[in-house]
Amino acid sequence: MNSRIRRLISLFLIISIFVGTGIVSVYANSESFEYTIVNGEVVISGYNGSETEISIPDTIKGYPVTAIAENAFNGCTDVAKFSIPASVKSIGANAFLKTKYYNDKDNWENNVLYIDDALIEVDYKLVGPCDIKDGTRIVADYAFMLSNSVSSISIPSTTEYIGEAAFINCDKLTEINVNQNNPYFTSVDGVLFNKDVTELIAYPNDASNTIYKAPDSVTSIGDKAFMYSLNVAQIGLPAGVETIGEYAFSYC
Repeated sequence: MNSRIRRLISLFLIISIFVGTGIVSVYANSESFEYTIVNGEVVISGYNGSETEISIPDTIKGYPVTAIAENAFNGCTDVAKFSIPASVKSIGANAFLKTKYYNDKDNWENNVLYIDDALIEVDYKLVGPCDIKDGTRIVADYAFMLSNSVSSISIPSTTEYIGEAAFINCDKLTEINVNQNNPYFTSVDGVLFNKDVTELIAYPNDASNTIYKAPDSVTSIGDKAFMYSLNVAQIGLPAGVETIGEYAFSYC
């Protein structure tokens, strides 16, 4: 049996094992992407090709590409351009770090890096208000992390997905505001919620309140929602709260 046939049989056996669990993990030589398939959705986790311009596909093996993992393209130093499909819902931290696109200052708009309709990262040099540009659909995980001089953030009506801890460690952030026409998110007194105010997503790190009472409609506190909030000393939660996310109150 030649080595090519042995490799194909091994790959078939690996896929067969993971299909039974609902998780498939393979490497796509033809497309140069590393990815996993979880519950019928593709997560891009790496790239080993030589292209200088990458159009991320909207499907692989017939499954929709919905996520770009943390560090997925980190270190692809020759890639000068990316295209992100509308199927993508989340983008991990540092996904495009150390790429040629990331390092090109001309791609940063007022200290904010966008790729298509996704906000990838905010530079720590940004001072004052940050108005996320209209048309932005995704805010990546940890996008504003350590943006210590951002005082307020305005989210447009077009934003559908806000990543994990997107606004964490913003030491001067006093309010997060949402366009009233946004169908997914809203703001109450500068605090970020989902549209029906049942989940508290993010509390600004430098909000002036020392005592904060969440609205009575809240049933869930998101992961890291109050993390690193500098001033709040007492938090009141309504009786209807059912879930509290990981590290929700860490380092308050």
